[in-house]
Amino acid sequence: MEGSWHKIQDILGGTEVMRSRGEIYLPRHERESSKAYDERRKTATLLNMTELTLNAWVGKPFSEAIQLSQDMPDEVRGWLDNVDLQGNDATTFARAWMREGLAKHYSHVLIDFPLTAEPLRNALDGEGLRPFMSHIPPENLIFATAQMIDGHEVLTHARILETEMERVGFTEVAQQRIRVFDRVEAFGARFLPEFEEPFDEDELAFVNEPGVFVTVYKRVDKKNDVEWVIEQPPRRLAINEIPLVTFYATPREEFMVGKPPLEDLVDLNINWWQSNSDQNTILTVTRFPILAGIGVTKENSNLEVGPKRMMTTSNQHGDFKYVEHTGAAIDAGRQNLMDLEEQMTHYGAEFTRKRPRVETATARIMASNESSSHLEAATISFEDAFNTALSFMGKWMGLTDAGRVEMNHDFGPDEVQAADLQALGVARQTRDISRKTHVRELQRRNVLAVDFDEEDDAQALAEEALSFAGEQVDDDPIDPQAEE
Repeated sequence: MEGSWHKIQDILGGTEVMRSRGEIYLPRHERESSKAYDERRKTATLLNMTELTLNAWVGKPFSEAIQLSQDMPDEVRGWLDNVDLQGNDATTFARAWMREGLAKHYSHVLIDFPLTAEPLRNALDGEGLRPFMSHIPPENLIFATAQMIDGHEVLTHARILETEMERVGFTEVAQQRIRVFDRVEAFGARFLPEFEEPFDEDELAFVNEPGVFVTVYKRVDKKNDVEWVIEQPPRRLAINEIPLVTFYATPREEFMVGKPPLEDLVDLNINWWQSNSDQNTILTVTRFPILAGIGVTKENSNLEVGPKRMMTTSNQHGDFKYVEHTGAAIDAGRQNLMDLEEQMTHYGAEFTRKRPRVETATARIMASNESSSHLEAATISFEDAFNTALSFMGKWMGLTDAGRVEMNHDFGPDEVQAADLQALGVARQTRDISRKTHVRELQRRNVLAVDFDEEDDAQALAEEALSFAGEQVDDDPIDPQAEE
């Protein structure tokens, strides 16, 4: 997956990152000098359709904040206000997680717990401690294995690369660590034999139940080598599962392997980057016409060209004329860029276009008109992943139910049809649908803003009606008999 991730990350990095990659994405032409290539590279500019498309995709499910279930414990609700202990609430954190997954096919979250003093200490005994979510980019999960246990895929081993900036004197140094998780069916004194006494004496007996241990290794750079030394010896977690949740944006090909939804779009965007660079070069060349001298002799070959200058030649057949480009290559390059832009736009729209759902025959009969887009399917998958992460938070604290979250995955029809709006208006006029249903359908079609508040609008309408009634009373003379 690494090759795909690198080019996706580079494109998302924008113009400066693409320029810094040099010939990886912008090949040097045959016989092009280093100086000419460097000038071309420094002036290249990226139309980042990849980032625009990704932001549009993520914007749809997060057009509304994540909704919390009614039965969610108040304790869990409080955690979600600062879900990562970095000040991000559940919606902000989830948006970043899903965005990374949509870009690179999958992304992970580790449901962590602050380190306690005792290896086997139960999380419930923590003094004000509580679980939190930590986003793990796919590149940082450097190895993982899983196996089927009781019909479910369970992680048995995971290695997570972490980089932390540490202050050394008046400088900052990037310190790398690898956190290793191991799930074993039984544990005891012989677990990880490189440690003579990994546990206290009363913990030396084997326990015939699954356990998860975490070991932290620290990178130490030596003169001609790199060594990974144990910084924190194995510690058993208070839960018996590796608390790592993976969100897959599209169906995977195998464990941790699949095609990122953005990969084809990225290739088109790189093609545009190269074509646009050539287009800029040819425009630079053709904007400056070349003066050609016919029959020019050596004595007048160094003529000055400009205003208030006269050019002569002793050759009776001599002539001076400007040689200009016909422009055919410019038009061809321009058309190529336009074609690529159209393809990229179409690609982004296709991911959000509705398609028939893959369901059983019975389900199709019950909901024959339903369809979903790839983005809607990805949103449903992400909602499940987030709820799995939420359940891990509950397990850390011994909660049997941590509640659930719900996301918006109904993005309405692909296109707003005038006939649909007219039909909705008629249905509302004839009272076939309620005002609430009418408003909801208009929101689904992006006719009304997603933050439209029906109650506030109803109050505003009532105030308008009162105001209108008052104006009518003031304008009409009062009939005493009618009033009586």
